[in-house]
Amino acid sequence: MIRNVPKIFIFVFFKVPMNGVIFNSQSAGKSESFSISWNRIILYAGLECKNGISYFRTWLRSPAVKDDYPNI
Repeated sequence: MIRNVPKIFIFVFFKVPMNGVIFNSQSAGKSESFSISWNRIILYAGLECKNGISYFRTWLRSPAVKDDYPNI
């Protein structure tokens, strides 16, 4: 699921024409005892100034109820 916010606003010296949130779910697709799956929340923003464009993206692993693999 992707939520993109196309509203332009100013941050310090930059125009921010794009920012949003992504919910990403991934799974290894194996049987129950060998299965690994995790969910991530990805935050991103595109910054624009007079001389160029930058795109920043970071993610957080969402907490799981049962986490067999906490270091992934």
